[in-house]
Amino acid sequence: MKLRNIIYITFSILLLACAGNKDKELPKVSIQPETMLKIMTDMSKAERMTMDNNLNKEERKQLMQDYKQSILKHYNVSPETYEKELQIYFDNPKLMQKLSK
Repeated sequence: MKLRNIIYITFSILLLACAGNKDKELPKVSIQPETMLKIMTDMSKAERMTMDNNLNKEERKQLMQDYKQSILKHYNVSPETYEKELQIYFDNPKLMQKLSK
């Protein structure tokens, strides 16, 4: 009887742990989805523009860094904030889905 209770409790705990919280609250972000989408779009365009130039690897890297700095300045976002928030978006599929709505 004791073993049966232990198995039942263990199974219940595992079941609850695997079920997760489907209504889990999305993390708070300072860059709203609309703005993040615009930043990501501009970054993608900048990347394409650097690839279209006949530049060596170092020149291309510097040009992309300049574009990135300019884009983030335009949206009043620090590079640190952008990197941190971008990771939050990537780590949370539901939050990432908000970018496409």
